[in-house]
Amino acid sequence: MMVNEAKLKLVDSKIEDNLDILLASFGLYGIVRSELKMKKIVEVLESLSGDLTSNISLFFEELEFYYAKDIQFKRFPIHEIQNFIAEERSYILAKLLK
Repeated sequence: MMVNEAKLKLVDSKIEDNLDILLASFGLYGIVRSELKMKKIVEVLESLSGDLTSNISLFFEELEFYYAKDIQFKRFPIHEIQNFIAEERSYILAKLLK
């Protein structure tokens, strides 16, 4: 996927600004129980121009990178981190595209 560099930097900046909230809960269970995390994700997505589905994909590709490099996630194999991201992405897609 070809991504606008400015959009990528904006997503990274917004993730970093909210990292404590975004990393505090994870996977389907975490996102369903965290209204604050859901709110922050929606705020980031609403700040982006372009196609919502592409923006959701971009956001979660970047969030996966932050999960993988965070010390608390080092105990999880990469496939589990990818599963957490897939669950969260699916949940957001279902909520926002209904």
